[in-house]
Amino acid sequence: TLPSIIQIDHNGNMAYGYIPENRKGQIIRYFKQATFTKVNMGQSKKEATCFSIWYLAYILFDLEEKYGTEFVIQMGVPTDGGHYESQKQLAVSILASAYKLVEEVFENDKILFLNCKALDLLEKTDIVPYSKNIKEEYGMLVFPEAYACLMPLISSSKIATGMSLMVDIGGGTTDISFFTINNNKPQVFDFMS
Repeated sequence: TLPSIIQIDHNGNMAYGYIPENRKGQIIRYFKQATFTKVNMGQSKKEATCFSIWYLAYILFDLEEKYGTEFVIQMGVPTDGGHYESQKQLAVSILASAYKLVEEVFENDKILFLNCKALDLLEKTDIVPYSKNIKEEYGMLVFPEAYACLMPLISSSKIATGMSLMVDIGGGTTDISFFTINNNKPQVFDFMS
């Protein structure tokens, strides 16, 4: 329902999500993949990270408008067991940076955010360094994409007990997890993106 798309027009105006067909400008996709993997999507790591922050800020504005601020964000990141900790820290940093834009920089004014041009937004974007305190302050949970959706599937009894292999072929990555389910809890043996 929310395509991960950003558009910057020739005047530096930003648009997020569904872009009207008649609107012209540079379309930016796959910024999350470019942020968390080594795949070159035509963006530098810094650009991809900023695009990820801006898009998440856009989503946060909508979520807070609809649900208030009493929710927990869970984010899946493409990773394997050897890189999970660093990817988790990067995800928390990006989420905290998006929250900072929404709450401190734009003071919950979505219209002001949407009217901010790309170069101005770049100046206003500070990448918040990872800390356990910042993770807990905002109540963020970060999981490997390979099994981020397991808990809802398990709680709705959609997965049988025993050994399972979950393959999620997404828009930019394929995420695989190998797990068993015992007493309605997953035991993940391996995962990769």
